[in-house]
Amino acid sequence: MIEVMRKVLLAFSAMILISFACVLNADENISSISQQSGANSKTTPEITIIDDSCKLEVYLQFSPDGKELARLPQFGMVHLSDTSNYSNKIRSFEIGMRMVNYSSDGRKIVTAEGTDGARVWDAGLKGTRFKNAKIDELYILDTPLKILETPSRDQSARVFWAEFSPDNMYVLTTQANGHVKVWNTGS
Repeated sequence: MIEVMRKVLLAFSAMILISFACVLNADENISSISQQSGANSKTTPEITIIDDSCKLEVYLQFSPDGKELARLPQFGMVHLSDTSNYSNKIRSFEIGMRMVNYSSDGRKIVTAEGTDGARVWDAGLKGTRFKNAKIDELYILDTPLKILETPSRDQSARVFWAEFSPDNMYVLTTQANGHVKVWNTGS
C-alpha cells in the first residue's frame, strides 16, 4: 500500500513539474481575428483565440471589471491573465487549484485547492515576480488574506468548490465528504 501511494505521489509530482514547465516556457499563440460572415458583418464580433498546447482549460471566469481572466487547466497551474494581451502578464499560485472565483466587487479571490484547503486572497496584489519565465511578467500569489481550510492528507476533506455570496459576506465551499460549508468572511 505504501509503495502504491509513493508511486501515485511521484506521478502527481511529475504532472505538477510538467505543468510548471509549461508556464515557464509559455509559448501561447494569441491571435485576434475578425470573422466576416453573413450579410451584416457589423454584427460579427472580433475573436481572440488563446492557443495553449500545454493546457486543457476546464474553467474560465472574467474578473468583475473584465481586466483579468482566470483560466483553470485540468492539470497544472492557474493563469490569471491580463485581458489586454492574455499571455504576457500572468499571475498564478504556488499550487494547483480546483476552483478560483472573484468576489462581486473584484477585491478578493477565493480558491478551492483540493487537499491544500481553501483560501481568500487580495485580488489587488500583484504577487512575487518570478524571473525565469519566458513570458514578459509572471507573478506568484503567495500570501493569502485568510485560510479557510488548512491542507489535509484526508482525501475526504478535499475542497472542490469555493464561491462568494453576492454580498461578499460569505464563502461557500464543498468537500469530497459531501459537506457544504458556509464561511462568514465579514468581507
